[in-house]
Amino acid sequence: MNIKFFSSLFLTLLAFSVFVGVFQQSANAWEAKVKYFVACKNVDESKRPPTPIDVSTVFSTNDEKIHLFIHLEDVEGPIKVTIKLFKPDGTLFDEVDSGWYKEKYNWVTFYPWLKISEIQNLIGEWRAEAYLNGNLASTLKFTLSQASEIKIIGKSMSLAEGEPFYIGDVLTIKYTLRNEGTTTAKNIVFKFEDITPSEGLIVIEASPPKDLSPGESGEWIIKIKAETPGEYTAVLRLYESESKVTEGNWQITVSLPELQVIEKKISPSEEEPFYVGDVATLTYIIKNNSEGKVKGVKVYVELPDGLKLVSASPAKDLMPEEVGEWIIKIKAEKPGDYKGKIILSVMDAKIAEGELTVKALSKPASSFIGILTIAIIALIIIAVVAVIFMKKKKAASSKALESSTPQIDKRFCVKCGAEIPIDAKYCLKCGTAQ
Repeated sequence: MNIKFFSSLFLTLLAFSVFVGVFQQSANAWEAKVKYFVACKNVDESKRPPTPIDVSTVFSTNDEKIHLFIHLEDVEGPIKVTIKLFKPDGTLFDEVDSGWYKEKYNWVTFYPWLKISEIQNLIGEWRAEAYLNGNLASTLKFTLSQASEIKIIGKSMSLAEGEPFYIGDVLTIKYTLRNEGTTTAKNIVFKFEDITPSEGLIVIEASPPKDLSPGESGEWIIKIKAETPGEYTAVLRLYESESKVTEGNWQITVSLPELQVIEKKISPSEEEPFYVGDVATLTYIIKNNSEGKVKGVKVYVELPDGLKLVSASPAKDLMPEEVGEWIIKIKAEKPGDYKGKIILSVMDAKIAEGELTVKALSKPASSFIGILTIAIIALIIIAVVAVIFMKKKKAASSKALESSTPQIDKRFCVKCGAEIPIDAKYCLKCGTAQ
């Protein structure tokens, strides 16, 4: 049975070629350089020159087709490109040629293709050879493998269907797969691709590729963060060994939550002076008017040098109709007129911003400190006077004590009481020793 190799042929030449008149050159006067010779799954023909898409050396029976893409540079004809394709057993499958290029070109691309459905039973390593005017110029190899039977047995999302997806939120998608085939499925991975618009919705985490043995199950997780409100489309694809197994289209709407500041308090008030060293307290009361839960609501400030953040309430979640309070305290470190920012964010995504104006004054001398200083000086004076007075009083007391001490000029016997001389050792009357 003959299988037609390459359903159709494509030849693309440079938009402008240098016309050299009627071809009169000999068959040997040709020249070309092979830039690359690859196998790929598709071709971007919108570019000049066309470029290969999804270049690979491994294809599976799940893929649609294989292009054998050769790119030549500095081509000077006459020249003909021939590509031969050999089956895994080494025998020739078929060959195709481009026809003659008889002029001079900056580049030439030639990329015939074949349907994988026509060779799906020829599993193994294939070989392709590229010839220029019958001379072998380049060779490539690729492997065709039997697709394993991967089945999705479970799927879950962190947001229920219809639940709002707010800016700053993270959507977690979880898939559970099982290999129901008889061969090991290799390098299985989910990819969230073709996001349109290209900015505003980003993949922040994805499970790496992994293998599944026959009968084995596994789990894959993708996390997507919303950074900008809008309508988005994307394609979630499942790959095995770089070959697409299946895909699904996604439409995602990212919304801004409805948060209302219902009260704002500042202490000290705007009319009161704010001195260096003082601490100002900002209080915000916020209500969630959205239909869904808003996660990670936070009020924070961006301060210039001279102002210091003392404390701030952490981020918190708000259920629909719920009211929360956020308190921020800032301190002035030096005098001056300052402008900062006060920001309302959801999951670290900024949704509102206002200006914070602060006038910090030099702190005046306190009257209490003056009174205290005077009191201390007075106390010192009193203490000095008291010390001098005590010294004088002590000296006067000593002199008074000295002048009042009696002079002893008489002595009496210790036994009989008779008067005796002052230096007598015995009583002259009773003889008792003194």
